[in-house]
Amino acid sequence: MYKFVDVLPCVNLTDDILILNTAKNSIKKDWFAFCDHFISHELKHTSLNKKPEIRNYKEGSNNFVSFSGTLKNLFGFGNGLDILDFKYTDGIYSILVTTDYEKMISMYNDSSSIRINGKFFTPISILTRFFVYQRYHKKLLFPITTKAISHFKYDFSKLFKTNKLYLELHELILKSKDKKYARSELKTLDGIISCCLWSTKEDIMNEDINQFQTYCFKNKDNIVSFPRKISVLNKIRLYLLESGVSNIDTPNIFTNSIRTNPQTIVYDMKKDPFEWLSIDKTHKLFSLKTDANLYLQRLYIDGIKTATRKKYMVAINHMFKYIIKEQEDLDTFDENTVNSMFDVNNKNTFFKYLQLQNIAEGSQYEALSVVNKFLQFCGLITPFAKRNIPKRKKKRRTITSRNAMPQEMLNELKKILTTNPPKPSTVWEPSKANLDWWEFKDIYPVQPLMMLMHLNIPIRGGQLRHLCRNKSLVFNHDGNLERFIINTDKNVNRDMLQEIPNVWEELNILKDYLQWNKEYYPTLPQYKYNNEENTPWEDIEPLFLIPNSLQPITPFQHKVYLIKLLCTYQIKINNAYQSGYIKYKSNVAWKKDSKEFFRTIEELNQANDTYLIKKIQVAYNIHAIRVTGITRYLYAGVNLNVLLMLTGHVDYNMIVNVYTKFTQEEKKEILQSAVQKLRFDQPEELVNNVESFIFNEIPCHYDTSNPKDIKKAFRENGLFSMKRKASTLQDSLDIDSGINIASIKHPTSWFPMISGICPGVQCPEGRERKCSLCSYFITGRLFLDGIIHMANLAMTSFVRLSKEHEQEKKVGTRYSDTKATKLELLVEEIMGWHEILDKIESDITKSIEDNSLMLYVQNKVIEAREVNSSLAYLENCYQAKLMGVEQDDYGLKLLTIKAIQFAQSMNEEEKVVELINDNVDAIDYLMEYYIDAKKKGLLTSFIKEISEKK
Repeated sequence: MYKFVDVLPCVNLTDDILILNTAKNSIKKDWFAFCDHFISHELKHTSLNKKPEIRNYKEGSNNFVSFSGTLKNLFGFGNGLDILDFKYTDGIYSILVTTDYEKMISMYNDSSSIRINGKFFTPISILTRFFVYQRYHKKLLFPITTKAISHFKYDFSKLFKTNKLYLELHELILKSKDKKYARSELKTLDGIISCCLWSTKEDIMNEDINQFQTYCFKNKDNIVSFPRKISVLNKIRLYLLESGVSNIDTPNIFTNSIRTNPQTIVYDMKKDPFEWLSIDKTHKLFSLKTDANLYLQRLYIDGIKTATRKKYMVAINHMFKYIIKEQEDLDTFDENTVNSMFDVNNKNTFFKYLQLQNIAEGSQYEALSVVNKFLQFCGLITPFAKRNIPKRKKKRRTITSRNAMPQEMLNELKKILTTNPPKPSTVWEPSKANLDWWEFKDIYPVQPLMMLMHLNIPIRGGQLRHLCRNKSLVFNHDGNLERFIINTDKNVNRDMLQEIPNVWEELNILKDYLQWNKEYYPTLPQYKYNNEENTPWEDIEPLFLIPNSLQPITPFQHKVYLIKLLCTYQIKINNAYQSGYIKYKSNVAWKKDSKEFFRTIEELNQANDTYLIKKIQVAYNIHAIRVTGITRYLYAGVNLNVLLMLTGHVDYNMIVNVYTKFTQEEKKEILQSAVQKLRFDQPEELVNNVESFIFNEIPCHYDTSNPKDIKKAFRENGLFSMKRKASTLQDSLDIDSGINIASIKHPTSWFPMISGICPGVQCPEGRERKCSLCSYFITGRLFLDGIIHMANLAMTSFVRLSKEHEQEKKVGTRYSDTKATKLELLVEEIMGWHEILDKIESDITKSIEDNSLMLYVQNKVIEAREVNSSLAYLENCYQAKLMGVEQDDYGLKLLTIKAIQFAQSMNEEEKVVELINDNVDAIDYLMEYYIDAKKKGLLTSFIKEISEKK
């Protein structure tokens, strides 16, 4: 009910009215002062001013004796409230105190009326005013749970009209867009002020607000207008932060700190997370507890994020609590115990335990997965347990919200944002800072500019929302926006900050926006952003934020604005379709209940955020913007290394396997242009083009995580593997195809060559360095020049060895049989190359009608021709040099000798010295004369001349 105290607390978190002890003996003085203020500052401005006693009353006179009986009783003098009474003795009036606080509070809590001179009055009306007056003078505090202030219509501004704190808070609340709700919040502010000793900003301490809100959260069923109290307290936080008070928590920080859902309990990573499990070495769970700590250390070493490790800790803690509760009678913890945890015949399984812990369904299955992994780490999981662990049924997705947007749609969305952006529901003050740079004066600029940046730079949504206004935008000496620095929160292997140069003209507006931001928010609290080990900084001042929290845009608000943007686009599409400008319309936003969609932007703006989230379905989510950016930049031909810089990835895998979402038509168009760009018929670019084809083109345009898509890539590009047997025996088994092997490996593990692709596995026995005989070897028309070169190289080697073998047979040397074996192997290799050439020629013949497949074999005939051996060596070495591959040593030495002899016959002595020092130069030297002779029709004499040189 009430208590007397020596000192009033800053906040009255009790159910009692707290009264200073000194106020016990000052009732007469305090009541006189109250009545004097009440009459002078309130009643004189009401209809009661018609009464002469009120109209003629002078402030400070305390002349209540002349009041009529009714007024005396109303003000507590006499039989009415019976606070004070006048006693007339010997012509002198004396004032007696006829009550105490106990009686006043008893009447205050009794809402019944009393009859005074035939009229009924409610004591609570006058007593509330008196108690508020006492609060104003810091002699009394209302309880936090009181109902009187909430339902009694009393304008505190009449009493607190000189209090700067109250008036500024009053004005802040009145700025609300919903005036009806604002009036309710003003009444709530009165209730808060009545139970706190806050008179100035300096009186309000962070711990006092925290205590106030914590008490409200814990006792919300007993708190009148609980949601409004929390809302007003948050506004008080924002008021203090904007006033430059730095030691105040922002609303979100406090709210997150007091929410204690079981699945989100935060454990101290630096301490033993299982410290509560106090057991000795003889306990059955001691070794399991040790393994749990080792497991968490392993996760840390593996670079697992802090948030993920906390989830693992929570799940393992649930397991320990389950074991202690349900299996405390067991002497050991072994495989049998694990089986019983997941035995469907057991009434108390681990899954049932989780269901009773008030944990979200998704978190239950996450905990089961974590425990499964942990028990595998401990070597305790059994096939029986794995088979019986409940698995969550995957929901069938009816819409793929991570697809890439078409380029035309992306352009239109950017146009909307720069010409007529959707209006966010944010309540703000346009006049608070200079808006000359912003064309749309009634639209809060944060969401449109944030979305415009996201459509240009495919970073993660969380990174975009947590950009820092002091660190993320870098300007050059001329004051122009030079680059963006992204606070990376996911790539644990990144050592440096992710920096992106600014090449987008439309993003230069961020320079003006930053100036406005700092003018609108001159003081911002430091926001702790994701304290991961790899996060470059922890304290940020948000670049994109909203006034009612001074914190970064939330995922909810980000999603709402994307929905509004897509709805705006859909309205334009619908209007264009109805007007006949387009024949077909696409649906990117629609109502879930299939009702009529918004017809105008005005209708869209009338829908609140909750309605948009619950009732509107869109074809793209926040992450689809990132997917779109990556896909469109790839489509435009941006190099993968540049995309790594834009996206923040540390390798190509995520880009090529997850984020590229081309349509089938786009894939076909890209592949055709890619094949034209590669130009495999230019020997000097062959090696680079092969590497580009493997490491860039295939990963960009196919899903390399899908073996079927890899095989499709080979098939569409005319690549194949020849069928080969393990041995020459008739019943020998076929060796596995290189296409099958490569399809289950990422292209980065393949090995590119001028004549084809090796899938990066060990060669079959006996086929080492004999690619034409290897079934693992992948080749096709793209590698025609390389195949011909390798076939010619094998042929020239065969011719040379044949001559040597004939000479050795005549002499009878012991190396003759060895040469014969080599010749047999060379014949097989040559036949292998010619089989490949026949296969390519056959494929070309079949597709001769399709010109797109004849890009680099037009006017080229695959045929064998007989040439002079010296010329063959010259052509082979020249081709090898152009392709940047190893030359035939024998041919190179032979050509060097012939070049020296030819230079001597041409009296070029200086050239002879050069050729002796650099034998590779012999190729270029002879090729100059070869080309010149060919042009002049003297090729026969040139061949004869170099052939005669010995």
